[in-house]
Amino acid sequence: MYESRLSKIINNQNLENVWTSIKWQHFPASAKVDLTQFIAQIKPAIRTKLLCKAYASELIQLMHSYGWYFAGDGEGYVVIARDKNLPELIMDVDQSNQPHENHLGLLLGYPSCCCRFVSERGGENNIDELASKRKKIEFKGEYTLIDVSHYLDGISLLSHVPCSYQCFPSLRIAKEMKNFIHQHKECESFSLWSSELARYYQF
Repeated sequence: MYESRLSKIINNQNLENVWTSIKWQHFPASAKVDLTQFIAQIKPAIRTKLLCKAYASELIQLMHSYGWYFAGDGEGYVVIARDKNLPELIMDVDQSNQPHENHLGLLLGYPSCCCRFVSERGGENNIDELASKRKKIEFKGEYTLIDVSHYLDGISLLSHVPCSYQCFPSLRIAKEMKNFIHQHKECESFSLWSSELARYYQF
């Protein structure tokens, strides 16, 4: 299966095939951050939103061709995962009327400390505000890698809000992203975007 090849050895050609097959204009800019973490196996699943619902059927076929699993709702939100049971579970949790941000974050592979941080501060409705309050100038040394103030613009090594300016679990994820970008800098289509991250984070 394609997924097994991609998950074990992600070479430039595999990444090029995936990157160019996706119609990025139908996604928010932040989806590139999410999907890169998924391809690099940093995250078990991603949740994002389609800007064009008509693209859903084509996307389902594309994801299935890679051995990935898909779920969507009527509002355009989609979940992609390697585990066939995970997309529907994430959708069910996300649509719950009960507080669910902590559980949802854990399912998406976020650090537990960051899940608690968001859950205790108003949950999903305040995520963008929490991210915008994390000012780049406050991150010191290697922790500048966990700056998420431009995540919505697609410039981030994380797809979650770090619980502090010195969150080590978040730093570990950011370093994994950095390493993945370095390993695939020769992938032409991918590097058009990833080089912007390298310039922003100065690596």
